[in-house]
Amino acid sequence: MDCVQSFAKLPLGKIAASCDGLSVSSHKVYGPKGTGAVIFPAIHQLKASVPNITHEYGFRPGTVDVPGIASFVTAAKKLGDIMEDERKRISALRMQLIQRLTERKINFQIIEAKNEQLPHILALTFAGLQGQYIMLELNQKGFAVSTGSACQIGKQDPSKTMMAIGKSEDEAHQFVRFSFGKNTTADDIHKLADCIEGIVAIR
Repeated sequence: MDCVQSFAKLPLGKIAASCDGLSVSSHKVYGPKGTGAVIFPAIHQLKASVPNITHEYGFRPGTVDVPGIASFVTAAKKLGDIMEDERKRISALRMQLIQRLTERKINFQIIEAKNEQLPHILALTFAGLQGQYIMLELNQKGFAVSTGSACQIGKQDPSKTMMAIGKSEDEAHQFVRFSFGKNTTADDIHKLADCIEGIVAIR
């Protein structure tokens, strides 16, 4: 189970108890990059991928990064302690951005799950505008956004996820992903909406 986006943002106890393995990443909870964890409830049942490996029940060879692990744990605990408050705060910011874009009569579509949606992410398409263009314009104004997942960085192909949910290739190229974090403020949302309005107006 890939829980990189939801770790320390949603309760994962039930998922951890029922899956074979669960992966999380440090940088998503403000820990050091290059550090992560894989949780195996039945780790003692693992078979070593390379013969005679003894580290971590044969899961991986090599010396563990103790400072990275300690930093990861500290960062995750800090975020976990405020998880519910942050979820509510960021949910409000997400709705605030949607409301501001709607009030400005900007032609956009929200790409989200019907039942459950992680509030930290808002995926949008803007009619007639390529996501790459939106991203570059916003980057110049100090906003870091994305046109796909980290797995697709450097690729010009349309998002496979967008295509898989039935969107056209044009719609897939219009995709822009906004992420909200602990440093995102209501003022940031106001400025972002203003910038998007300006970008859309000059197309």
